[in-house]
Amino acid sequence: MGFPTILNSVSIYNWLMDEIEDLQANEDTNKIIKDAVNCAMEKIKKYYQYINALVYNVSTVLNLRLKLQYYKDNDWEE
Repeated sequence: MGFPTILNSVSIYNWLMDEIEDLQANEDTNKIIKDAVNCAMEKIKKYYQYINALVYNVSTVLNLRLKLQYYKDNDWEE
């Protein structure tokens, strides 16, 4: 995934939330693990709302490896 820089923040946040959602949806996930991932998702959503989306989105577009393709590949609205 690379180094945790502002250029990678959007993709890292979304990857992490996708992994947590997979664990939440998996019926075989242990209850203790589900409780932990539920707490993790609440914490991530709490801090996610405070980010300056414009700065993060522009930095993603300026990332030479991601550009707009990241948003297209992940079905974001135009």
